[in-house]
Amino acid sequence: MSLRPFLEAIDERVPVCGGAMGTLRYAKGVFINRCFDGLNLTQPAPVGGVHAEYVKAGADVVETNTFGANRIKLASFGLGDKVQAINAEGANIAREACRGRAYVAGAIGPLGIRIGPWGRVGVDEAQEYFREQAEALAAAGADLFIIETFRDLNEIRAAVAAVRSVCALPVVAQMTTEEDGGSLGGTPPEEFAPALESTGADVIGLNCSVGPAPLLESIERMAGVTRARLSVQPNAGKPRDLEGRTISLSSPEYTANEVPGVRVPPGLAERMRVADEHGRAPDEGVAIAHELVAAVRPLVSGVQVRAAGRQISSILGVLEAVG
Repeated sequence: MSLRPFLEAIDERVPVCGGAMGTLRYAKGVFINRCFDGLNLTQPAPVGGVHAEYVKAGADVVETNTFGANRIKLASFGLGDKVQAINAEGANIAREACRGRAYVAGAIGPLGIRIGPWGRVGVDEAQEYFREQAEALAAAGADLFIIETFRDLNEIRAAVAAVRSVCALPVVAQMTTEEDGGSLGGTPPEEFAPALESTGADVIGLNCSVGPAPLLESIERMAGVTRARLSVQPNAGKPRDLEGRTISLSSPEYTANEVPGVRVPPGLAERMRVADEHGRAPDEGVAIAHELVAAVRPLVSGVQVRAAGRQISSILGVLEAVG
């Protein structure tokens, strides 16, 4: 099966991306003190299984299991010399799972340290770390790059520049925000959106952080100051302490009823709630996600209309949204 070039495809319809990798691996017994990226070498089959579930569920884009596969983060697990191998195998595993049915996005996250002018690692050095990762992912057949969960504009500029120095593949560049919609350093969307656009990324947007409703507000603020394609990939939001209980407010019911424009069918929301309470087999999770994909597509079209007609290439964590 042959896919259309990614940028052509997203100019015609809104794609949906698979959700979290770490959450599912942790649920299956991989502890958080493990190097999840290193599983590409030590446990490739389960990693590929997660990708395959997302593809079966109807995801259009699957991210490689390489979010933290840069030299700095890998070195903390004694894997600093495995950058090329872990990233290449991450792309290979995803490609095998997708088999031409979904795009493979090379996932690149932040280094996990402060860079210049606030940290001891300079921008040029940071760019070299990202280049190592991008080179391996591109050589192994990634269709595009998703550079995500960045809080520092200098660092995300370095990451985009690193990818551009290696290849001409499409780049999605996403910041993460605080409750007020601004970056960690206090930069509001109206300022960081043009800065992201100036990096030369093909799609700019937001991911992770504070949940769907605040990100929707922030992405609309971004749409007011840029003509770039926009993406949004929310998580379930920050847990809150309510009467001594730590819970996430972004339940299926919240998504269905509280986020402007979101209308998840009531029957699907109830199945999601029951699955969250009692656990679910992989087939059930995939079935729910498949229905959620269908429910989300009309929602994002509505966001596109509200955003002054600009293309909203919404890359949503599908299974992440159901647990």
